[in-house]
Amino acid sequence: MLTQVLDDVELPEIYRLLMVQHEGNADPVIEWDIKRTFTAHEFFRDKTNHKLLLNLSTAYSLYDTEIGYCQGFSFIMAVLLLHIPEEQSFAVLVKIMCEYELREVFKPGLQILQMKFYQLECAIEEYLPEISTHFKSIELEPHMYASQWFLTVFAAKFPLNLAYRIFDIFLTEGLDQTLFSFALALLKDSQREILSLSFEGVLQFFRATLPRKYLKNSACQHLVDMATNSMRVSLKKLKKFEKDYTAVNHETEQVETPLQKLERESKQLREENSWLHQENDKLAKELVESKVKLRVEMDLLEDKLDKRSKELGQSYDQVSNLRQELKTTVRDLKERESKLASWIHRYEADKQQSEHTLAEYKDILARMDESHIAQTMDLKNQVLELKAQLAKSTQNTEDNIAQDIANDSDKLLDVEMELAKTKLELCESNCQINDLKLQITNLTDQSHHSIFKKQKKTNAP
Repeated sequence: MLTQVLDDVELPEIYRLLMVQHEGNADPVIEWDIKRTFTAHEFFRDKTNHKLLLNLSTAYSLYDTEIGYCQGFSFIMAVLLLHIPEEQSFAVLVKIMCEYELREVFKPGLQILQMKFYQLECAIEEYLPEISTHFKSIELEPHMYASQWFLTVFAAKFPLNLAYRIFDIFLTEGLDQTLFSFALALLKDSQREILSLSFEGVLQFFRATLPRKYLKNSACQHLVDMATNSMRVSLKKLKKFEKDYTAVNHETEQVETPLQKLERESKQLREENSWLHQENDKLAKELVESKVKLRVEMDLLEDKLDKRSKELGQSYDQVSNLRQELKTTVRDLKERESKLASWIHRYEADKQQSEHTLAEYKDILARMDESHIAQTMDLKNQVLELKAQLAKSTQNTEDNIAQDIANDSDKLLDVEMELAKTKLELCESNCQINDLKLQITNLTDQSHHSIFKKQKKTNAP
């Protein structure tokens, strides 16, 4: 059905013509009803979307002059607007009102609606006898709680996540199957609470507590399962209930006098009028509460906006300060980078100079080591030569003295003198040896001191 409607070009064209005919003159009743439709929903808080709902309601009242506009229409139209564009929403609305016979419920006199209340009462008596007995004991009739359910296809009071699922089933299985199956499922799902409440308690439960039970998807799915399985109403039984209602009405019309008929119709109209007044009072109260709630929310949002504005100003100042600090930091970093580059350049130059000096020191040390070794070797050779000369001289002197003593005692004094002289030479040789040893020691110490000083400079930073 939806595919055919979306492909239909005639109804969107009719909608455009009706909008031209409308020319912005809205019915006050429609405007008042629109103001209480999904007031908390973000989509309809937008004035443009709110205007779409007003246009759609006005267009249908002009299209179907027999029905015009009835309270509750706006909720059905709002569900459509949340899914499809304005012109297509009008086309779908016309189809479900005409082909799904929803408009029959809204016809003047509300006879079809009264019949559906009778069918619901019979269905409750058959499927939920305990609830039926309780409702009769507290004198609660279907029109007191089911009117809004049937006139809006459960869209007015219940959460949208449930309303969407009910509309899906409505479009696939039809109006009667949907209305009665979900009405029975709602009663069955809350049977324990309902049986414990009084007349006023049941009405308050239906108005406030029952819709809140289906805020979660799991609860919605449970209700849908009940409506499509255990609480699914047979269409044959609904037809039987319809025949019974027609028969009862026919008997009543035959038995009653014209005055009784007028009194019955007058009573029925008074009841309907009383119900409409009650609904009007409830809706007005809800509208006031919604406006108060919205005002409180707007005040909170304004406070939050002021707070966020102040925080934003502070953040802007902080960002400005941080930018200034960043510029200063970047400038300092550039200066430090320049100094670091200069220090690195000087370090490289000093390093090259140190390496050059170290190479010279190594060369000098190598030459000093070679010179020291050569001098040491020379001194050792000189010592060895002196020792050899001393040994040879001593041996010769002793041989000469012995020979002279043996051959010529007269020359003893000369020998003693020669011996004394030899001893003196020996003493001088020993002194020369000691001097040479001292020179070797000094040269060794000087070499070690030069090496230590070089290592110290090399290890210095």
